[in-house]
This record gives sequence, C-alpha cells and structure tokens, in this order.
Amino acid sequence: MQSVSLSMARTHRVKLALISFALFVALILPAQGVAQTCCSVRGNVDCDPDGNVDIADLTRLVDFMYVSFTPLCCDSAANIDADPDGFIDISDLIALVDYMYIHFIPPPPCSNGNLMDPAVRLAAIDMVAAKAKTLDWGNLNAANDQLAAYMNTLPEFDTAAVNSEVANVWALFTDSVLFMFVNNRGPSAVSAAGAPAPGDDAQADQSFVPVNPRQKPSSSSAGSRAAGEELPLSVQARLIETLGSHFAPATSTIRTMLTANGYLTATPTSGTVGGLKLVGGDGVLYYDGHGGAGYFNTAMTDSAYGLWTSTEVTQANLPSYSADFTARRLCLMCQTVDIIGTDTLRELHYGITPKFVTWYWHDFGQNAMVFIDACGGGGAFAAPFRNAIIAKKASVYFGWTKPVYSDAASLVAKFMFDRLMGANVAAPKESPPQRPFSYVDVYGDLANRGLTVHPSTDGATTTFTYFNGTGTFGLLAPSISFMSVQEELGEQLYINGIFGSDPGADGRVMVGGTPLIVTSWLPTEIHCDLPRDGGGSEGPVTVEVSGDYGGLSPLVYRKSNVVNLTSWRIPFHYEHHEGGANILVDMNLHIRADIHAHREVIHEAPVNLVGVPFHHALDSYGSFAASGSATGCETDGCCITSTWSGGGEMPVPENATGATTFLAIGGIDPAHHTFTMAMGAGSSDGIYSSDCGTCFPPSAPCLDGTLNWQTDISINEGFNPEPYFTMYLNSNFDVIPGERVPSGTPPPFTYTGYFQGTPTIKLSWPAAVAAFPPDSAAGH
Repeated sequence: MQSVSLSMARTHRVKLALISFALFVALILPAQGVAQTCCSVRGNVDCDPDGNVDIADLTRLVDFMYVSFTPLCCDSAANIDADPDGFIDISDLIALVDYMYIHFIPPPPCSNGNLMDPAVRLAAIDMVAAKAKTLDWGNLNAANDQLAAYMNTLPEFDTAAVNSEVANVWALFTDSVLFMFVNNRGPSAVSAAGAPAPGDDAQADQSFVPVNPRQKPSSSSAGSRAAGEELPLSVQARLIETLGSHFAPATSTIRTMLTANGYLTATPTSGTVGGLKLVGGDGVLYYDGHGGAGYFNTAMTDSAYGLWTSTEVTQANLPSYSADFTARRLCLMCQTVDIIGTDTLRELHYGITPKFVTWYWHDFGQNAMVFIDACGGGGAFAAPFRNAIIAKKASVYFGWTKPVYSDAASLVAKFMFDRLMGANVAAPKESPPQRPFSYVDVYGDLANRGLTVHPSTDGATTTFTYFNGTGTFGLLAPSISFMSVQEELGEQLYINGIFGSDPGADGRVMVGGTPLIVTSWLPTEIHCDLPRDGGGSEGPVTVEVSGDYGGLSPLVYRKSNVVNLTSWRIPFHYEHHEGGANILVDMNLHIRADIHAHREVIHEAPVNLVGVPFHHALDSYGSFAASGSATGCETDGCCITSTWSGGGEMPVPENATGATTFLAIGGIDPAHHTFTMAMGAGSSDGIYSSDCGTCFPPSAPCLDGTLNWQTDISINEGFNPEPYFTMYLNSNFDVIPGERVPSGTPPPFTYTGYFQGTPTIKLSWPAAVAAFPPDSAAGH
C-alpha cells in the first residue's frame, strides 16, 4: 500500500509540475494565431487517430501557443472551451488542464457549427452556375437581379440580394455561410481574345476611355494628408496573384521592378488560404484578385468584403475549413476564370474576410504600403477589411471604390509602382526618365492624366483611391533631386531629395562605386565628406538604403536615381609682360558641380538650376615664374631698368602659407553651356625686382626688393562693373578653348613697375573634357 501511495504521490507531483509549467509559460508569453483544419474529439490536439486526450495533447498545445508556434493539425480540436469565434488562448490551456487533472469534466463535443453537408452546398452552387449560363451578362445589373431572384427560390439559401457597390450577387446559406457570385471583373480584352497581354512599351489600356481628364477625384480620403518621407523599413515584398494568366496581371512586371531595386519576394507567394495565413512583416503587399461584398446576416447589418483566394473549393476540403466558416473568416466566391470561345468558365474559390485578416495576419513592417487591386477594395463595404489591414500597421492602403476592368487595374498598378521607385519601365513612360516621387505626387499625376476614374463594369465609374494608416510612408526608393558641392565648407557634398530618416549602417552614399562618410542624414538632405581626388571624388552618385527581411538585414540596397557629379580640370596659362619683363602663371583649376536638369514637379519637364555655383576644389594648384627686364624713363631723362626674377608654387588660399595664391569662383549655366568666372592670382613674397638706373644716386645705383603683384582684375573681360569672364562649353559640357585680354583702362593701382605704358596681359586655356557629364538616361 505504501508503494501505491508513493506512486500516486509521484504522479500527483508530476501533474502539478506540468500544470505549473503550462500556466507559467502561458502567463509570460503571448499566444499565437492558429492553423485551420477539422475537429473530431475536442482536446485531441495532436490528432491521435484513436481520439485519446493525454499529456501529449497538453504538450502540443503549449508548444503551439508559446514555444515553436508550429500550426496545429486541427485547431478546432484545440478550442477546448468551445469559443464561438474559434480563438485559441490561455482559457483553452486552463480548460485542458482542468479536464485532465482537476475536475475531469469533459469539454463540449466537437461541432462544425451545424454546417450544411458539402455535397448539398455544392449542388446548390452548381444550380446557381447553371442558371448564370442562361443569363445575358452583357447587362451586368439586370443579370445580377435575375440571378439573385433565382437564388431566393432555392431552399439552401436564407436570402440573396445584389450588392450595388461591388456589383455582385451575395447569398446567405441557411447555416450562415456567405456565398458571393462575383461576375464583376472579366478577363482582359486582349487576353480574352487570345492575344498577348498588353506590353509596357506604350500606354496599353484597351478597356476604357478616361473619364473627365485632368479632373481629380472627389474621394474624401485621397490626398487627405501629405505624403511622408519614409521608405518601408522592411524590404520584404509580398506579391499575391489569384486572377490567373487570362487577366493580363501586373504582378510579374511589379515583381521585376521591386526585385531590381532591392526588394526581396516574401515566401510563400501563393494566394492559397494556407499561404495567406502567413502574411506579416511585409514592407509591400500587392494583392491582385477578385473582390465581392455581402452580409453575414439576413438583417443585413453585418457587412463583409470578400477577397478571392487561389484555393478552389472541393467537396473534400470543405470540412477542413469548418471553424473558419463558423468564425466568419472565410466565404465562398464564384467568378469567371476564362472565356473559351463563347463558353464562360467559372470556378468556386474561398474568399478571405476582415475577420481572417484580424485572426491570422501579423503586423506589417513600419511604413508599409498595401495595394488591394480588386473590385471594391477601396469602397464603403470594404471599410472593415481595410480597417483590419490598417490595424496591422499598414501606412497607406490603395484600392478601387467599385468594379474595375482588368486592363485599367493593370495600367494603374504598374503606373504607381513605376513612379514610386523611378523604374521607368511601365507605360506611359516619361522622357527623359524620371526619378522616384512620393505617393501623393504620383497619385496627383495619375489624377491629372484622368487615370484615377474609369468606367466600371456595371455602367457607372470606379475611382482609384487611397487611405492613410500608421507610419509615414512616402515612396519605395530614395530620390535625388539635386546636389551641391561645398568646397569652402570642409569639402562637403550636399544631396537634396527624399531619403527617409537616418538608417544608420543600413544607408550609404556611393560616388563612383566608393562609399562616402555621411556627416548628416535628414529625410530631405544628406551631407557627406567629399574626397579631393581619387575614388569617391567624382562620378555617378546614388543614395542607397537596405532594410529588414525576416529579421535580417540583406546585402541588397534600394537605390536612388543616378546623378553624376561632373568634374573639370582646366589648365589656365597667364602672361603678364612689361616690355621685356615677364610674369608667367600656370593655374590648374579643378571644378566639381551637379549640372543635371531635374524635375521639381512630377511629370513636368526637368529644369536647370540657374547659376550653379562653384568654388575651386582644394586640390587645384598653380606655379609662377618671373624673368626679363624692362626700362622706363621719366621726362627729365632719368631711366630705370627693372629686372624680375623668382617663382615657385601658387596654391589656392586654403592651402597657402603665405601671400602667394590664386582662386576661382563663379557660376555655371547648364542650359546655355557657359561658365561665368571670377579668377585672381597674386604674390607678395616670390617675385623679386632689381631696379637700376640713372635716377638713383651714384653711390647706390640699384635698389633690390620684392615685387608685390596681383592680377585679380586685369585678366577679366572688363574692369567695370564686375571682374568676370565667360567660357563656353560644347554639347557634352567640355570646355571650348579660348583666351581673354583686358578691355578698357586699367585701374590706377595696377602695378606697372617703372615701365611707361600699358602692360600686355593674356589669359588662355585649352580644351578640357568634362568628366562624368549629366546622364540623359538617368532619372531626372
């Protein structure tokens, strides 16, 4: 007896330990979403074929809820407390522990919610499909009314009606399962005719004529807030295509754009019910499918929007979704999938509802973009669906208010993605190519072209619109507007545009393939240290930002448009002659500037900055030399001969230690291909003059000293009103050779030594090639 008692005590301690562990784990960790299958014995969490409920079921439930989160084989079996919404949470764990070890009261028996027999349900739907074949769908509204009237005669349905907003028929089975007949978006015109899908080399929207061109839509949501300046934090892009190839989908084109610019495709990519349960963490979600609307009750107070999945309904798989039907997470949708000759092929698929999004989906990444390319996704009936997505932290949501033709939907989707990342591959193309713009700018351009409002399949019009959620999404790639070089402020490159907040180590600025040191990163301006020469000192400039992908930082970057930092190295030669006395100066001037034309407003022609300023680069250098003699005589016959000598290096002021220096500043007019320059040089400690002559006393016939020389004005075109001269550039922005001599009368302080007369002065330069001139093929 003692051994039995000890054994029972040990068993009791084991049970208490398991209970304590289960409750402890439940209290410290959040429960997760579940997988959906069927139920035979409530509590049989591990799907034991004998239906046994034992320690393995408790272990499996804890593992699912708090450890590995591996989906269950039968979630309704884990709904121990028979929650009508099918939630699996701590109350189920407590109920299982209570049943197994405390009160031993069995949980309620499994129930499929008294759902209709699958064969009966599918037979009723077959009758609806057969009736639909007899109707004239050339008049969508009339056909919808006739089909709804017919469905109301079938005993399997409680009620049937037409949803006028999304132009579909909906019906409620007697077991409250929602069914939608959504013949509101047919295959594209070209695909239905058997021709290839529309190409991207021209505006290929063949199903509509724009309504009210240049008239912006009246949607209260569209444009209600200025766009943010952020990129999605996550580079995970989920592209879901459930329509099929007969609808000329935009998905493949959008995928090419995204992957070419640093986004990684989320897996799985399927639009199956199972695949859609894994949505979460995305920076971009594009869903191309069918949409429908209806009600979950005969009083028509519980509205629902359904989004078509790629999972086809069969008699065999219907029972596995019982809990989702009971919890109103799924509906049934029948839609056209192909037209073969005069025969319309329709399929029955599962549709997800707002409750599906709330139950299964995880949060999106920060500043995420969601695009539901389906009929009615932006309408009033889709508000609960839309709100469920926004509650998952979507920053902006795009959708259509009513049914939309496939070609129009494809055109608008490709237009939006193309402009948001500056891909320049989708029609209608910009010339020259365009840099990325924010979604508010892109939407405004779409509206100005008359492409946000289209004919709807029900004879009315549908509007493409958007809604704001959390975050400050702006665009899908960094965008450079223009740059400036600040040589005199520590050799800095200032880049203006839209870049998002400072990404830290996940952001970089590349010049000619070399990363620069970023000293300041603001959403609209970046400052970088700019090397004087070598790698990173000139060439193609890009701003690049990586991001999260499943918790990892991938070694790929979302790249801005390319803007060239152009560079000139111009060897100037200066000659100053006073009789036989000469000063020769060579000045190797280095200039860097961004002279590309850029768009200040989307779609409008690029413009040049007026007078792009420049300052000599600090690796500019020069040299000088003095030689020869000149004799000058006064009116009294006194004559002096000046002999000049000396020379050396002539640096720019920032590198000079003495008073010998040269400089150049000015502005570039890219539109007229000119440089306007002010240039100067001078020395007070490197040129020597030995003056000898009859004007000096015999005891000291010569006077030696330093010649103070400057030419800050005399090399320029005119002495008044400003000291400047102009150089000209060819079509490739190369410097055209030329020379300058002074005009007008030199000012009184110009040094002429003892030579009587005007000095001979000339500045000349050869041709100089522009390194990395503006790239006409890059985004402007």
